[in-house]
Amino acid sequence: MEDPREIVTAQSFRVAPELLGTPLASPRRRLAALVLDATFASILAEVFGGLALVAAGLWCLWEARQGRGRTVLGSRPVLLGAAALFMLVGVVPLDDESDKGPVRVVVSEPTEGPFGSEGPPKVTVKPRKEDCEDGWSASSLLRSALSTIGLSFGFAGFYFTAFTAWWGGHTPAKRLLKMRVVRLDGRPLDLWDSFGRLSGYTAGLATGLLGFAQVFWDPNSQAIQDKIAGTVVIRTNLPKHPVPQEPESASGPQPPQA
Repeated sequence: MEDPREIVTAQSFRVAPELLGTPLASPRRRLAALVLDATFASILAEVFGGLALVAAGLWCLWEARQGRGRTVLGSRPVLLGAAALFMLVGVVPLDDESDKGPVRVVVSEPTEGPFGSEGPPKVTVKPRKEDCEDGWSASSLLRSALSTIGLSFGFAGFYFTAFTAWWGGHTPAKRLLKMRVVRLDGRPLDLWDSFGRLSGYTAGLATGLLGFAQVFWDPNSQAIQDKIAGTVVIRTNLPKHPVPQEPESASGPQPPQA
């Protein structure tokens, strides 16, 4: 028997029968969900910071230890890799100069008074030489920006990956707007599928947003992240539409009509 990965098979393009006729989410609704999810992720990143990423890493480690082989959320190597990534972003700071401001306080030794008694120490506030012009150096601002961006992107990656895999294709915004991500073949989404779909957002940005605009002309309204993961975004509050069955063509030559 030949390896199915070496030949074209129908399995790679199979659509689950239960999905036929299911209403798809409109591009406008999907954009609204993406904006809401990005807002939620930014708020959570500001409130919890790196602690949430560390907790996510520990949770992935626990899932990898509990499961044997392939779990509901993905394979054990994927869980271990996600745990290492989340804990690295959450623990290792990119900006280690948070205590450096535009000024520095200098405390001198106590001075001796006129009668031999020591007076209070002299406190002097001096501007830093490297920051005396603009208040903050360019390198300090760059490190701070990289730290914020790295934490935000790391938390956003955890947000979209974990919610999509753990919540059955839902994110908070998608559940609020009555939408769900499902695989075309009907399999449940796992952590690897959700991570692959997350990488599609990066591909969409790399294509100048053209990958996102694909939803307007694709037959199943699949954006580039859906093409990568083999998913579609459906409506959960609308009934299915009837799908006409194609008549089966009879095989072989037809008998002549009398």
